[in-house]
Amino acid sequence: ALPPGLTHLAAARCPWVGDAELGAVAAACPRLESLNLDAAGPGLGRAGLAALAGMARRLTALSLAGGRGLDDAALAALGSAPRLASLTLDRCPGLTGAGFGDGWKAGAAAPPPALARLSLRQAPALTDAGVAALCASALASSLTDLALDECDGLTDGGLAGLAGLGRLTALSLRGLGGLGRGAGAGGACGLTAALASTPGAFPALAALNLAGCVGLGQAAAPLLASLPALLDLDVAGCERVDRPFLA
Repeated sequence: ALPPGLTHLAAARCPWVGDAELGAVAAACPRLESLNLDAAGPGLGRAGLAALAGMARRLTALSLAGGRGLDDAALAALGSAPRLASLTLDRCPGLTGAGFGDGWKAGAAAPPPALARLSLRQAPALTDAGVAALCASALASSLTDLALDECDGLTDGGLAGLAGLGRLTALSLRGLGGLGRGAGAGGACGLTAALASTPGAFPALAALNLAGCVGLGQAAAPLLASLPALLDLDVAGCERVDRPFLA
């Protein structure tokens, strides 16, 4: 049995961990603060995460990257983890983002956690509607660090909604093929449309990664220049960006 005073547990690449095993961990380790279950097997899903959220009330950091059994019902269950501040859901093939609307609603009787960091890198099923659900959830008032790298299902329409995340200090959209898809020669895109239509958007954004966003073009330059707190900008591999962009 695990010691009840355990605060940190890493059990990545253990495909035998399922709902029953996670429920046992949550019951045995009420002081757990961080948990890494990357590359868990298909047996880990909503029931196990609901047990974790209900019993490990001190949990602040959770990584479930590559979870094959995770879906939007599992995502919704995490909305009841009261202290969760950092959540990694990279490469989870079953997540569309709809779970943000189901379990992370602003104004709920039991408020969802004030999540500060969310990583959804390489989430192949993530949709524009899922990002809209995220932006309409309680996370809009707490997120400071968001990564949506290489989420191929996202388009300009979904990215425009990110302007509602007013507390962001770091945003990574590296390798988003949908950014600027169908844009004209100027390379306007959803992110720059958000900046243009929402004066004062991203007032605290200090780090922005747009590397490999091949649709990004010159139209982005004056709008990115309007970000008052920007310190770190990555546009490596943005082929439509040329010399005037850096002038």
